[in-house]
Amino acid sequence: MEDEEPMRNRRRRMRYTDSLAVASCLILANVLPASTPPFSTFLQENASIVSVGHDTAGNLYALGTRANGSHFVTQMNGSGGRVAYSIDLSGTGCDGGNAMAVDGAGNMYIAGRSSAVYDGSYPCVLKLNSSGNVVYSFVVESAAKAEAYAIALDADGSVLITGHASQVGFPSVGGGFSAPGSSVANFVTSQPFIARIDPAGAKLVASAVGVGGSQIAIGPGGDIFVAGNAAGFGIGDRPVVSYPITPGAFQITFTPSFDCTFLCQMSFPSAEQYVTRLPSTLTSLVYSTFVTGSRGASNRALAVDSAGNAYLTGTTNSTDYPYFGVEAGTPRPGLFLTKLDPSGGRLVWSVRQGGDLLAFDADGNLLAGGSVYPPGGLPYQQGTTYPPLPPTGDIPEACLPNGVRVQVAAAVQRLSAQDGRALATQLLSTTRAQPSAMDVLPDGRILVAGYSAFPDIPLTPGAVFTSAVAQRTLSGAFLAAFDLASASLGGKLACAVDGLTNLPLAPVAPGQLITLFGSGLGPADAASASPYGPDPVPTTLGGVSVTFDGFAAPLTYASSAQINAVVPWEVRGRTFTVMSVAVDGAVVATREFVVVASNPALFVDTGGTAADGNSSFPAVALNSDGSRNSRANPAAAGSWVSLFLNGVGAYPGGATPSNGSITGWDAAPLGVPVTVTLGTITLETGPLMPQAGAVAGLSQVRVRLPGSSGGDLRVLPLTVTVDDVPAAPFASYGKVFQAGGWIWVN
Repeated sequence: MEDEEPMRNRRRRMRYTDSLAVASCLILANVLPASTPPFSTFLQENASIVSVGHDTAGNLYALGTRANGSHFVTQMNGSGGRVAYSIDLSGTGCDGGNAMAVDGAGNMYIAGRSSAVYDGSYPCVLKLNSSGNVVYSFVVESAAKAEAYAIALDADGSVLITGHASQVGFPSVGGGFSAPGSSVANFVTSQPFIARIDPAGAKLVASAVGVGGSQIAIGPGGDIFVAGNAAGFGIGDRPVVSYPITPGAFQITFTPSFDCTFLCQMSFPSAEQYVTRLPSTLTSLVYSTFVTGSRGASNRALAVDSAGNAYLTGTTNSTDYPYFGVEAGTPRPGLFLTKLDPSGGRLVWSVRQGGDLLAFDADGNLLAGGSVYPPGGLPYQQGTTYPPLPPTGDIPEACLPNGVRVQVAAAVQRLSAQDGRALATQLLSTTRAQPSAMDVLPDGRILVAGYSAFPDIPLTPGAVFTSAVAQRTLSGAFLAAFDLASASLGGKLACAVDGLTNLPLAPVAPGQLITLFGSGLGPADAASASPYGPDPVPTTLGGVSVTFDGFAAPLTYASSAQINAVVPWEVRGRTFTVMSVAVDGAVVATREFVVVASNPALFVDTGGTAADGNSSFPAVALNSDGSRNSRANPAAAGSWVSLFLNGVGAYPGGATPSNGSITGWDAAPLGVPVTVTLGTITLETGPLMPQAGAVAGLSQVRVRLPGSSGGDLRVLPLTVTVDDVPAAPFASYGKVFQAGGWIWVN
């Protein structure tokens, strides 16, 4: 009879995929249970999800794009635990998907472009049935190269798409509206369009030329609403109104402006938001209006209610953006959430709230999704400011965006459709997660998906995820189902971080110190034990226990908001582990981790601003006399300093230490190679040692600094690798690189 652990790991491999291309071998999705919990997962490496949807059975659908430019669709069950199939769109005739809609039967309608043209593309619609088979692929071929950006399904089964043409000559069909002077010159670089394709996907039924955009919705009576952004003029050209506006509209003109880049060495016309309403026949304009300010406004999303009110959200630099009404709660300057009445002639209200995505819940409340940045901007964007954080309830500060540890969080908010007041907020804390798609599921959960710079998206036990999580620095697609029941997706657990750097965790290693932040995780009065003894470190504190696959973790701190724990050495050799947090015997939080042999992290101080604005942090280092290295207490040139590491996952002689044991002062070297570099210079180091007198899992290395003849106070940025594995922290600002620690030297 086989032992329990290999059997357990094999069962887990049923939902652990090297890529979603392999996932087509998994069994078909089940019908969504009556009560399905929220989840989050890192779904596929080197990819991003651009659109999501669901069918009446509760199955989930995602349209994504890979780094190589290919597109794919995936069907999963409602818990995110099984993938029915994942299909590459290459060769379908519509292989550049930008948006997707799903009907109740699970048919997918994908809008994008056909790249079967050597000098451009044509807009297209691809229909797949619930099994992922192609039903039709319709391409709008004409004299105009164009691309579709948004899609909507009408009640009669026809499909509506909107987008932009880069040439004149988009087909005008069915007596559709055509804007006067509809030429590319009048639209600077592109000409918007709206097109209706018949239910069979056989022909273009109607089209409107000169109106359209990047968002589309179907309102009461089948009326079509579109929103987008007009530039209105070219660089150096006189301002022209390049989008058709109707008499009596809320705003018939705008003040042209430019956005500066590179210290204003280059400038571009500001985005000018508009919204247009047409009858289902597309033959005329019910209304068309700008909604912008003197420095522009960029539309990100559109939603329409059953009365025909249009809701717009996005960002603006305009202090005179048309805000209107009594603003309840804390405003978030730089954002807008605007409600326009059915006539397009007046604002119902307009507040400083919103995001990048809009939808309605079952009660008619607005749901806004988007990215949440630190208020001061990211470190590499000095001088840039972002809207204040939304109300975050009892989420600990360590889980909120601060530009260093959590750079960008994904957020979902529920807001009142009556006045734009924020009712609830939930965050997904990770290094950098940027949502690009949202859908409301039949059970009320909000499905959000997009891009993550690192694979440190929290893994919900039972959800399928990619093995790339073990690689630590790969970007990829994330998927999360929020329920807005608490302030964080993990319920009482808001985020899990490395115990020395406070940076979000992806994999874990045996013996790694970790910290859990949240609410209700333990006693109101903190209980603590020292990582330096007694021997062994206890596995319960204040009624709190943490287990990994049932193995008790040593604990050094436990409170309602924070737990400090050591990953048990018994997870060594496992592929995955499920962590459970219990308070007085009741499990209050769970999370799954990939287990790696080594997950080294350099002990740095991430509590402040990075040294050079983007790539390094002060190391927690000791000078040769044992004192803490700092600006006021620099090391001498040519002297030895001690650096400290977490997550090395090794012990002298390859032994497995007793859980929570304290390393003796006579411990032998770990026998693991370590390299410390200063730029391209490799420094002299001593052997990598377990940290004597501390709980097993911590280690240290002595490094000789280069000599200096100048005697000036300098900062030396050091990077560390352990057995060729770079020691975190890492940073991602458009690219991923190792962010080492720096020390002061005189």
